[in-house]
Amino acid sequence: MYHGKTLTLSIENPDEEGVTNQVERIRRLAFYECNGFQRLGIVTREFGVYFALLGTEQNVTRANYLSLMRDFLGRIGYRIIFFGENHT
Repeated sequence: MYHGKTLTLSIENPDEEGVTNQVERIRRLAFYECNGFQRLGIVTREFGVYFALLGTEQNVTRANYLSLMRDFLGRIGYRIIFFGENHT
């Protein structure tokens, strides 16, 4: 269905320490890894929560992702969701 497309998704960062649901985050990561997603090494802050970006390919950069979100959400929506994020 999505042959030739790169899929991405965000999960609560499993590496964040001191959270009450770390076991759940690690299990979620394992589930997605078993289904073809891989960590992209990109962490964002959305509504004050840190998320790790996963993808089916390694061809996504932080700038690509933030640009996509800015286009999708519009300038105001982007700034609300990514408040405190580096807006470059």
